[in-house]
Amino acid sequence: MKFKTVVVPPVRRGNKILRAWGAWHIRLTKQDGLLVLRDPFIGVHVYAPTMEALLEELRIDLFFLWENFRNVDPKILAPGARRLQKNLLQVFEEIAVSEGRTPA
Repeated sequence: MKFKTVVVPPVRRGNKILRAWGAWHIRLTKQDGLLVLRDPFIGVHVYAPTMEALLEELRIDLFFLWENFRNVDPKILAPGARRLQKNLLQVFEEIAVSEGRTPA
């Protein structure tokens, strides 16, 4: 497999959903028998043996990055971390979902 581009759907954890402002395309490759998703713009590099496991790793990484960068004062971040924070905020929005409800 050379590579293909995957459109990533919104990801959910509990009552939070991270959704890209537009279609978020990420490059899918295969390396050493593992599927790999990588997007240096937002600092994502995940790998797993199956697509299901890969999407779970992506969900975990996205929420980790989001929760650790979105509300931090940019003045205390190193330049690379400030860029990452800015990029995350450009690509994603967080949607709170009430229990039993699905966002539009």
